[in-house]
Amino acid sequence: MNGRVASRKSGWKVWGLVGALCLGGVDVTAAPAPAGSGPAAVPPAARPAPTLALGPSTSPRVLTLEQLRALPSVTYRVEQPQLRRSFSYRGVTLRDLAELGGFGGQDLRLYASNGYLALIRARDYLNAPIMVAYEADGHAISVRDKGPLTVVLPPEPARYRTLAYSGAWVWYVNRLTPVQAGAQGGK
Repeated sequence: MNGRVASRKSGWKVWGLVGALCLGGVDVTAAPAPAGSGPAAVPPAARPAPTLALGPSTSPRVLTLEQLRALPSVTYRVEQPQLRRSFSYRGVTLRDLAELGGFGGQDLRLYASNGYLALIRARDYLNAPIMVAYEADGHAISVRDKGPLTVVLPPEPARYRTLAYSGAWVWYVNRLTPVQAGAQGGK
């Protein structure tokens, strides 16, 4: 790959990040994953079953896929913006997960297994059924479709379909933590 193409691709990532930060609503940061790491690098037979950790890395509550499926769920149809395809997603609301983790009402950091990180404000997840989805169209979500666990924003209000919220669609999500007071960068 020549440097010109790599630079252009990096530029789009930076502008997407800048757009999300400037337009407000969702703060997004991403750390590069080591080459050959992440869900796509592991053969399907060797991938561990998905889990979701709630809370700090020192003492998280870890939920298995079966435990997530046992929690109250929401279902709605929405277009996944990066795939440009609509799915009927099923999952657990961030509101319920934050309550279960003991940090309901606080802004959340959502971590992906590939090193990606996004912040979702409490005002958003308390007022809309933003979910961690584990199912799309009645089936487990494939890695190719941004699974096995992915953050999904509802179709309404319309602001969730803007550039400002595009970074909130966290793929391969594996951990939720509260944002500590004063750690939000003054926003």
